[in-house]
Amino acid sequence: MKDINIRYDTVLLKEISEYEAEKIYLWYSKEVGYADATGLNTGLSWEKFDRMWRQAILKQNEFFLAIYYKESSEVAGFIKGIVAKDDPSTIFITALAIDTDLRRRGIGTNALKAILLGLNSGNGCNSVFVTVDSENNIGLQFWRKNGFHIIKTIRKRLTAENSYILVNLMKIET
Repeated sequence: MKDINIRYDTVLLKEISEYEAEKIYLWYSKEVGYADATGLNTGLSWEKFDRMWRQAILKQNEFFLAIYYKESSEVAGFIKGIVAKDDPSTIFITALAIDTDLRRRGIGTNALKAILLGLNSGNGCNSVFVTVDSENNIGLQFWRKNGFHIIKTIRKRLTAENSYILVNLMKIET
């Protein structure tokens, strides 16, 4: 999705620049500390991350946005997701992560509200889904606090380790 620039309370969401992509890659690849509200993201090579980021920019139904806190010029986190092609009122959030030094300030909650308000105004969003590792208690607590509820538990295959984890599919009606 292009030209997304959403401000809500203490956060600003906007497209990720080349400079910001490098910092976000370090979070995504787990080279530096961040708190991922899904607990599902595993380390990626720069090539895979770069391809994923550039595809999100080009596709009309995906977003991959930097989160800024207050008036800071430094990225505080990121949010990534997909608007369903066959039903633009349905959104899947695939990642939401905040720098661990900035947690417990409402940044994740405000970023979530910002994306829901921003996409709701353009698409009439009414259903939002997220999958959360069933052992990610902090992540589950975050999503519940923000109105999501578990609708199903799913066994998900981890290709890198050739093993499985249980994830909770969560949903909120907006």
